[in-house]
Amino acid sequence: MGQKSLMQMLEEVASKLRSVEREKAEAVARGQTLEREAAELRNLISMASAKVDEILKVGANSDGGSGRL
Repeated sequence: MGQKSLMQMLEEVASKLRSVEREKAEAVARGQTLEREAAELRNLISMASAKVDEILKVGANSDGGSGRL
């Protein structure tokens, strides 16, 4: 094996390593985006739940206080 092929192999390994590092950074960014979106969804679900509770309380109070819907 000549020195030139060893250099080529090292360059290929370095290139693959950079590619893997780039993919890792992209995966981390996607993970962070997914975490933000999940937090937004939790917030929306919480708000919707609170609104449902509010609607149910208004409905329960408007039917004569029987508590039935």
